[in-house]
Amino acid sequence: MSRVGVVGIGHTAFGPRSDATVQEIAFEAYRDALADAGIEPDVIDASIIGSVPEYHKQRSLAGVIQEYLNLNPKPTWLTEVACASGSAAMRTAWMAIKAGVHDCIAVIGCQKMTELTTPEILALMGRVGEVQWESIFGTTFPGYYAMFARRHMHVYGTTRDQLLAVAMKNHYYGARNPNALFRTEITLEKAKASAPVASPFQVYDCCANADGAAVLIVCSEEKAKAISDQPVWLDGVGCATSSMSVLRRPDLTGLPSAEQASQQAYEMAGVTAKDVKVADVHD
Repeated sequence: MSRVGVVGIGHTAFGPRSDATVQEIAFEAYRDALADAGIEPDVIDASIIGSVPEYHKQRSLAGVIQEYLNLNPKPTWLTEVACASGSAAMRTAWMAIKAGVHDCIAVIGCQKMTELTTPEILALMGRVGEVQWESIFGTTFPGYYAMFARRHMHVYGTTRDQLLAVAMKNHYYGARNPNALFRTEITLEKAKASAPVASPFQVYDCCANADGAAVLIVCSEEKAKAISDQPVWLDGVGCATSSMSVLRRPDLTGLPSAEQASQQAYEMAGVTAKDVKVADVHD
């Protein structure tokens, strides 16, 4: 069966972008992805947008972005799965190409979160979980993850310093990434002295709202080989689901869906976790 490969990438810096609309930010990454692939826009036969429109003043994102990128009348659609929207958009493109429906797709992840206030964003995020039984009690993302962290500390003896090591590691890499929102390393002492957010988390444990975009040009094997000498092949892809409701989760210290999706990807690629050299883990 034909493989699917990435032939071009584009990525904006993350941060407040009061100078640009969401479609303008998407264009910046799209332009760079086309340049990286060395192709003209007419090679693209569809686009898939990975985003959460609730965080924007602009709601119907796919249409306005498609028009701004001058990709009409080619098809476009939005893939929204909260924090998994980007990877879901990639999997959707992979499926479309595998099915032979499309040959070359621009996968566009874009978000403009600074148009709304922090309280508005926190309220919206709180409603990503189950509204009927949870968000009515004022849930927020820091609050959710604080509960998970406390349970992990209780079950496994995880220490506060171990959790802060994650924040220190993230800021270490951010300081070396010109596209990162925060580009300064932090010390353990500075992290411990930061203001509390939701116990045990403090300021440096938590992410900030930002604007930005990333684009991948994904093609069928034949098209990818014609465009690039070194396509990045998508050897393994997985997807699974589990309870949205914290109340119904049998365990708060893990994500069964992530484990199941990873097993699918390992099996498809013919590898194990021991073969992985770099893991880019969200949340």
